Amino acid sequence: MHTPSARSLALAAAVVILVLLVAPMGALGHAALNASDPGDKATVPGPYPGPITLTFSEALQSGSHAELLNAGGTKVADAAINAGNPALLTFTLAAPLAPGAYSIQWTSVAADKDVARGTLSLAVAQPTPAPATPTPAPTAAPTVAATAAPTATTAPSTAASLAPSAAAPATPAPGAGSNAASSGGMDVLIPIIAVVVLIGAVATVLLRRKPAA
Repeated sequence: MHTPSARSLALAAAVVILVLLVAPMGALGHAALNASDPGDKATVPGPYPGPITLTFSEALQSGSHAELLNAGGTKVADAAINAGNPALLTFTLAAPLAPGAYSIQWTSVAADKDVARGTLSLAVAQPTPAPATPTPAPTAAPTVAATAAPTATTAPSTAASLAPSAAAPATPAPGAGSNAASSGGMDVLIPIIAVVVLIGAVATVLLRRKPAA
């Protein structure tokens, strides 16, 4: 039975150690996507003005970019490395996103030139309609009623002012009163004059019949 030599064992151990060391380095070489805003498969209210950002595990190198595509595959916007934070890809939107389905295709280039790619999805919902504003009741009818009511109350005042005038006795005309008084006076004087004339006539007759002395 062949027994491995110490040299063979040492060589095998060295290979294992090398593999264990190289594997993490290869994984760390990618500029991996850590987060996005909005998140993957998120639904946002439309129209959506932004922002849309992708955050990576390390500073991105030249060649890193992303594209925003609509449901038909047409490019809507591009993303570039953020000048203030090179671990970000930021989209510049020319106009708010209309309702619909969108996808984001990104490419990252790490410091060791390792390239990674991925795809995200985004949905923009229809805008929520504003609640209907109740129509206020028309104010014309109350205004007419309010102005008509006081006008109607003037009728009793007019009737009240006319009633006493109609009930008051008519003042006789000055001429009519004088004629009535004159007519009444003549009716009284005529009998008196007739009596006086009659007495005078009787006295005259009696005096004429007195015999001479």
